[in-house]
Amino acid sequence: MGDAASDAQERGLAALERARALDKAGKIQEAAVLYKEHVACFKTAMRAPNLSGGMRKLLSDSIEEWQKRVAQIEPQQQGGVGGMPDYFADLPEAPTTKPVSRPSSRAGASRGATSAAGASSSGGHAKAEEDEKKGNSALTTAMDLHERGRRTSWAQAGEKDKALAAYTQAAECYFAALAALKQQAGARGGEETSAKDIEARLTTKLKDAMSRAEDIKGVVKATPATPTQQQQPRKSVGHPRSPARPSQGELSSEEVMVLRDSSTINGKLFLPWIEQDLQETFAFNKPWTDPDGLLSLSEPQREKLVGWSRPSQVMPGEPRMINNVNPYSIKQDLITDCSFVASLCIASAFERRFHKQLITGIIYPQDARRMPVYNPAGKYLVKLTVNGVSRKVVVDDLLPTGGKGRLLCSASADKSELWVSIIEKAYLKVNGGYDFPGSNSGIDLFALTGWLPEQILFEEHRPPKGHTSARRAQPLDNYETAERVWQRLLSAHRFGDCLITVATSADLYWLRMHDKQILIFACKGCVLVLLYVLPSSRCCWASRFDVPGVVLG
Repeated sequence: MGDAASDAQERGLAALERARALDKAGKIQEAAVLYKEHVACFKTAMRAPNLSGGMRKLLSDSIEEWQKRVAQIEPQQQGGVGGMPDYFADLPEAPTTKPVSRPSSRAGASRGATSAAGASSSGGHAKAEEDEKKGNSALTTAMDLHERGRRTSWAQAGEKDKALAAYTQAAECYFAALAALKQQAGARGGEETSAKDIEARLTTKLKDAMSRAEDIKGVVKATPATPTQQQQPRKSVGHPRSPARPSQGELSSEEVMVLRDSSTINGKLFLPWIEQDLQETFAFNKPWTDPDGLLSLSEPQREKLVGWSRPSQVMPGEPRMINNVNPYSIKQDLITDCSFVASLCIASAFERRFHKQLITGIIYPQDARRMPVYNPAGKYLVKLTVNGVSRKVVVDDLLPTGGKGRLLCSASADKSELWVSIIEKAYLKVNGGYDFPGSNSGIDLFALTGWLPEQILFEEHRPPKGHTSARRAQPLDNYETAERVWQRLLSAHRFGDCLITVATSADLYWLRMHDKQILIFACKGCVLVLLYVLPSSRCCWASRFDVPGVVLG
C-alpha cells in the first residue's frame, strides 16, 4: 500500500474518532463534517492498487455505515420529522459515566510519537498497543453478544446489530494499530522483528473480527474453495450427520411440507414471496376483483355500510398510492386494530426519518424509482412476514364505504392517498377480515418489517418471591427497571436501532386499552418525556411524572 493511501487511512481514522466523540456529545453538525472527511479519506485509500480484499471490504463497510449516519443527521438539521420542530435540538443527553479523556495527538499536523520522522520504536509500539487493547475489549464484547444471540436465535431486537457494531469497532481498532506500525516502520526505513510479530498478530485478529462480522451478516465468502476442499468432505466429529441437504436454491421435502402447511391461513392461501412475483400481471381490461371475495366486516361497519367502492368513485381528483409517508396523517376508524395502526405509524415515521423503505417497499406495483403507484385496474401485492416467511398478499381496491363516500376503514388524512387502506386490507385479509379481535404491536410490526419483537415488562410486574404457582404461570419475560429501559430505548431510538410502541393496562384510564406509537424521546435534566401518537392521530406529550388523566401538551 502506498504512502498516500496509508496517510489517507490514518486521517480517516482520526476524523472518525473525533466525529464519534462529537456525535456522542450531541454536536451532530460538527460530527457530520468529520464523518464526511472520514468517508472521503477512506475512498482515497481504496484506490490503492495493492489493497487486499479483506481490507477493501472493511473500508467499504465503514464508508457505507458512516454515510448512513450522515444521511440520518442531515434531516435532523432541517427541523426534525414531518415538518415538526426538532425536539432534540436543545436537549442534553441523559447523564452517563464521564468518558476517559483521550490524547488528541492523532489530529493535527504533528501526530505525536507516530508522526515525526525518526520517531523512536516505542512510539509506534505504544500506539499499536493502545489500539490493540481497545480492539480486544470490543472483540470480547462482540463475541459475548454473538454467543448469546446464537443461543437465543437472535430473539432480542437489535442484538445482532450491536454485535456487528462491536465487531466493526474491533476491526477498526486493529486496523488503526496496523497503520501505526506501518507508519513507524516507514519512518525508520525498515521493520524490526518484534514489529513483524505484532503485525502478524494484529492481522490475525483483524481477519477474525471481519470473519465473525460476515458470519452475522450471512455474507458468503468470495474466496472459492480449493479443489482439495471441494473433493474432501468434512469428517464427522462424534455427532450424527444431518440429512443430506439439497443443492443450493432447493428445499428439502420437510421444508416444502412446512411451507405448504403454514401457507393456508384462515382458509386462504398465502404463498411465500419469490422474486418472480414482481412480474405479476397488474393490467386488466376491467377493474380486477379479488377471487377470495370481500372481507368480513365488524359490527360497527355493518351498521354504517352503504357499499363497497373503488377509490376513483369516492376520492376527489386522481387517486394516488402515496404522496408523502407521514405518520401524522394515519387515521383509525371503526376497526379494533389500534395496535396495527400504531405499528403502521411508527414504521412510516422510521422511513421518513431514516430513509429505509419499511412502508413504500412492501406495496406493488412500483415505478422505476421503486415507489408504489396507483393501479387503475385495482390489483395490488403487499409483502408481509407471516409464519416466519415473507409472503405475497393479493388484494383489490374495493373498500367499505358509508354515507357521503366516507371510508369505513383506516385511511390517510390526505384523501387522495391509498397506502394506509391497502396495507390495512392486506393485513386484515391474512387475519380473517375487518372483524379483527385485536393484536399487539410486536406481532404487527413483525408482519410489516420482519424485525423480531422484544417485549419488556417492568420489575413491579414480576410475581412476588415465594409465589411458585404465579411464577410458573408467567412466561419467561424480560424484566427490567424503568430507568434501565429508558436509557436503552433513548439510545437505540436516536440511532434508528428500534421501533417502539407502548401498551398500557386498564387502570391508566387516560391511555386505556390502546397501543401508542412513540415518535420522539427526549431527556431534559431529570425529567424524562416522550411524544406519543394515538391511533386517532392525536399527538400528546407525556413524562414519567404524569398524573393519570393529565396529558402534557
